[in-house]
Formats: sequence, structure tokens, C-alpha cells
Amino acid sequence: MPSDTMWREMLGQGAALAAALPVLREEVRGLPERAEGTTVWAGGCGDSYFAALAAKDAFRERGIPYRAASALALAHEEALGPMQGDTVYLLSVSGETLRTVEAAERLRQRGVATVAVTATHGSSLELACASSLTLPYRSLSRATPHTGDYLISLLALVLVAECAQPTPFASLEAWLGDWEESWGSTCRAASRLAGEWRLRGNLYLLGGLGDEGTALYGAAKFHEAGGWPALAAETENFLHGMNYLPGPEDLVLVLGGAHRGAKRAVEIAEALRAQCSTFAVLDRSRCPEEGTATGDVLRLSGGVPLFAFQAAIFLQALCWFSVSPRVKDLEEPLAERPDGEVRRAVQRRLLKEARLFL
Repeated sequence: MPSDTMWREMLGQGAALAAALPVLREEVRGLPERAEGTTVWAGGCGDSYFAALAAKDAFRERGIPYRAASALALAHEEALGPMQGDTVYLLSVSGETLRTVEAAERLRQRGVATVAVTATHGSSLELACASSLTLPYRSLSRATPHTGDYLISLLALVLVAECAQPTPFASLEAWLGDWEESWGSTCRAASRLAGEWRLRGNLYLLGGLGDEGTALYGAAKFHEAGGWPALAAETENFLHGMNYLPGPEDLVLVLGGAHRGAKRAVEIAEALRAQCSTFAVLDRSRCPEEGTATGDVLRLSGGVPLFAFQAAIFLQALCWFSVSPRVKDLEEPLAERPDGEVRRAVQRRLLKEARLFL
């Protein structure tokens, strides 16, 4: 298939989200209600785990006790994990991620309520969980860096948070109704930054609280696009030694949309400019208008829950504009590496042929 598959899937995300929104809202209303005094958990592996992290602000906004955890932690951290009465949303688009299925099995044995969030009816995950939330989405390709399925997974969790109160997140409809303008301005900013950076060095993505999930997601797009060097870190932890790593050829991109994170993002971006290139992606509703040069910042309309979606889309576009000129086909991103097949075989062995239970 042509190298524009990822681009076409990115283009179609607005329509896909708009179509999924009323369907998922209705599905979420049909799920069992959370009991007072219990906690909502969500997790999975890879993008599914990152979506669970990125959903934090939506739950905080609605006052719902919420924890995001990896599938491994959900399966094995019994004393620190979900308790009877809690509800755990386990995410896997395919429904066949081994560690997530294991988490479902182990949580069921412990008497914890589980909900499968998957696009695949009859999947192993759906069969292992007490309830299911079906994602109304099919990606054009699972071989390119994943885009639409991440946003749909994030949308499902945001709507779980929304359901706690009678008032919906009206900003979702407003944003999707203005998708073309929002998409265009985001792509222009990503294209400009990609053109200035030109993959000269490493990319460092920083985010705190819910933004950490978005940073991890953005780094994963560069990894999936053929193993380009991108490192994600929690914002404050980055400053305890990892900050020594970036040099003049590197780019540090700081996300400032999560709770109380915008001013700190500006401060970090300005300080690091002495040693490397920096760029800040900020929530306009939370960030100061002064302090950062116009060319080094993108202010998104933001607010909860929009910033998590908008920042992820910006990072998708940054990946596309940075990598697509250098990779002939993003459905075969390792094809041009002499050891590409070795790398694929290693991943296949660890993910597809691994033992279900540790």
C-alpha cells in the first residue's frame, strides 16, 4: 500500500470521532453505575495504557476517583491494585493483547468488575471480562503508527468520566464541528516544526499528570515509524538528570495542558533553550500569553477534555511530517533497515508467542 495510509487515517479521524461520539455515549450509559466510595481503573499495554493515563484530567474534572495502570500492574500488584467494588476498564483494540487478557483473568479471580474496551467482538479480552464497551472503529492499517484507534480509545474513557454527571462535555461537539479549521492549524504548526528540526537529533517529549500519557503516545509514534529516537519522560523527573542529555541538535517538546502544568512547561522550555531547541504545546485556557517566543509555542484551544486529543493529533502530525520524507512506506517502516526482519521477529516472539501467564 502507498505511504500515505497513515495520512489518510489521520485525515479521517474527525469524521470517525464524530460518528463514534453518540454511539459510545449510549453504550456507556448502559454500563453498570459506579458505587459510591469505589475507584475507576483503566489500563492496558502500549497506546491503550497511554490513553488511560491521558484520560486523568477528564476524571479529575468530574470528581471521580481514578487510577491508570499498565496491564502488568493490574494483573500482579494485588495489594496495591483494584479492590472488590472497583471497576477496571481494560483496553485493547484487537482484544488479543496477551498481558491485558491475563489482567482480565486475574482480576476476575479476585472478584473485581471488568469492562473490555475493544473493537473486536468475541475477542479473548471481551470473553474474559464481565462487560464490554465496543469501539465503533476500524483502522485502515494496523501496520502504520496508530492514530485513530488511540483517539477512539481515549474518547471511550472520557465518556465514562462524563457519565458521572448529567452535563456532557459540550466542548467535544464544538471541537468536532470545527474539525477542519482545528486540523489545518495543527498540521501547519507541526509541518513548520518538523521542517525546522529535520530529525537532526533526538526528540524528548515531556508531560506531567495526564500529559505524561500523551508524551508517551507521541514517542511511540516515532518508534513505530521505524525506530526513530524519541524519549518520553514525566516533566519533573526529567529535571533530575535526564535534562543533561539534550544537545544542540536535539528537540525538547514540553506539553502544558494538564492540571497546573502550563506555566511550568513555559518555564522549562525557556530554560532549556540555552542548550537545545525547545517547543511548548500549551492549553490556551491555562497558559500565560507572555514569556515564550511566538515561533516556539503552539497554544491549543484546549480545556478538559480537549487538550488530550488536540496534543495527540499534533504529535501524530509531527511524526508524519518528520518521518514520511525519509521512509518510503510507513506500513513497512523497517523495510529499509538491513536488520529490519530481525527486529520484527524479536517483537513477534515477545508479543505474539509469549506465555499468557507470568
